[in-house]
Amino acid sequence: MMQPVVFIASLGHSGSTLLDLVLGGHPRLVGLGEVAAVLTSGDDGGPSFAGACSCGEDGPSCPLWSEVARRVHAEPDASLARRYQIVFETVTAVFGPDVMPVDSSKYLPWLRLLHEDVGVDLRALFLLKDVRNFMVSEVEAGSRKRGQGQRRRQMSALGAFAYWHRHNRAVEQFLRECGLPTFQLGYEELCLAAEPIVREICSFLGLTFEPTMLELRSSRSHVLRGNRMRRQPEKAALTYDHRWFMRRDWLLPSLLCPGIMRFNRDHVYANGIDAAWSR
Repeated sequence: MMQPVVFIASLGHSGSTLLDLVLGGHPRLVGLGEVAAVLTSGDDGGPSFAGACSCGEDGPSCPLWSEVARRVHAEPDASLARRYQIVFETVTAVFGPDVMPVDSSKYLPWLRLLHEDVGVDLRALFLLKDVRNFMVSEVEAGSRKRGQGQRRRQMSALGAFAYWHRHNRAVEQFLRECGLPTFQLGYEELCLAAEPIVREICSFLGLTFEPTMLELRSSRSHVLRGNRMRRQPEKAALTYDHRWFMRRDWLLPSLLCPGIMRFNRDHVYANGIDAAWSR
């Protein structure tokens, strides 16, 4: 019997770390953050377990990641797929066979790797952020990283719209062609109607809803790589990122791209939890 694994498919700056922490509040789920980033962020392209984990420990002291590191280092020639298997085997060893790992590696290549090469019972949570909100987050993140001296290509507002649409259509097509069990939700739905959406996620995963899932401080996720919010106590709550309300640079692309706006309306607000700005 293959191990069940939950994969959060999304783009960066779309709420995957937040959703990971929410799911980590359930006793039968443990969030792992971006597993692929942990396994490929070393100087040689291999694993790196350095950094702060959301559990409050450094990676080398974390009860989960320290054991993963020990097992991975015992198989220095292991493929990336095998390293992924080691991560999931360690989750079972540390937390027991009834706990499902949650991988928020987000991007399509990692979803494809898990489906085709790792050999797990994969369930996908397809998370989309309103394209206007995504655009603002993406542009601001680029400016912040360049200000920190990091190399990052500046994405235009129109380019962010096109990138969002292209990526999400590709994920949707892959999930449909593979027939993977999938629950689709919007970041806006998660933040603004948290309890009904989280209840639906639990139903999709065959779990009973736990109120502690709405209290991020109760999460037992072990996010070693993910959004910086995991280390910010003031963001340890289900709050909505509404910066785009004060911006207008999304207006022109939204007028020029009616097809993308239709896709946005139909996919971000797919669960009937509407908002005035979904139109």
